[in-house]
Amino acid sequence: MFVSLVLGATALLSPIQQDTTVPVSTGTRLELSTHSGQIMVRTWSRNAIQVSADLGSRARLEVDVSGGVARVGQSSRHGDDDATDYRLTVPVWMDLDLSTVEDGDITVEGTQGRVTASSVEGNVTVRGGRDFVSVHTVEGEATVDGVTGRLEVNSVDGGITLTNIRGEIMAETVDGDITMDHVESADVEANTVDGNILYRGPINRQGRYRLGSHDGDITIEAPEVNAVFSIDTYEGEFIPCGFEVTLGNSGDHSRKRMRFTVGTGSARIDLESFDGNVYLTKPGCR
Repeated sequence: MFVSLVLGATALLSPIQQDTTVPVSTGTRLELSTHSGQIMVRTWSRNAIQVSADLGSRARLEVDVSGGVARVGQSSRHGDDDATDYRLTVPVWMDLDLSTVEDGDITVEGTQGRVTASSVEGNVTVRGGRDFVSVHTVEGEATVDGVTGRLEVNSVDGGITLTNIRGEIMAETVDGDITMDHVESADVEANTVDGNILYRGPINRQGRYRLGSHDGDITIEAPEVNAVFSIDTYEGEFIPCGFEVTLGNSGDHSRKRMRFTVGTGSARIDLESFDGNVYLTKPGCR
């Protein structure tokens, strides 16, 4: 009898998959916030939201569409949200506002809308996005690919990886590397305390680039550069490869502060590292 009671209680507490599909009109924004659990979003061509979630037996999946916003969540008779993993398929055009706190990775695949994604204890991955994408994580990695538009990425204890980005970039982390690969941007600001920074891509002739690290190396890899450089190092060195650089005698050499021009000098590049080297290199040179 005891075993039967235990099994019965376990069945009541076991998560139950709940699914629903709700039609939405063009321009509707999605909001999903959960305290504990993962969020995975994929896209399709239909004007509808498909949601699947594993919920406790006392909870019910809810999708409320009103005022141009689709809100996804759960209701519980006890008023507390259980740990829940949400799996969604949404229209490719849909703007997304997603957040989770505990043990929560967020993954977005193939969107062409605006994205705001925030996790406290999890990784955030966004592939796609237009106009504006904002990614925030405290204890996790941030990975963004294929954004066209303004991009803001912030992490505390994790690295940042950005690829195939076209548009303004602002990236900041405390304990991690910042990697920007196949980037086309005229406005980049990237800062880290304990990590390296890599920018790989063309330098816009009228662009502005500001990269700073306290304990890591900074590398700019580009096929061509026409810019005025301002480089500050303390314990590190400036190492060019493939570019003709004349440093001259001006500047504060005790602090290794350097100002010089490469090419026509139409762009502006400011690089600063306290305890790392600064590299300016052409592809394949290093």
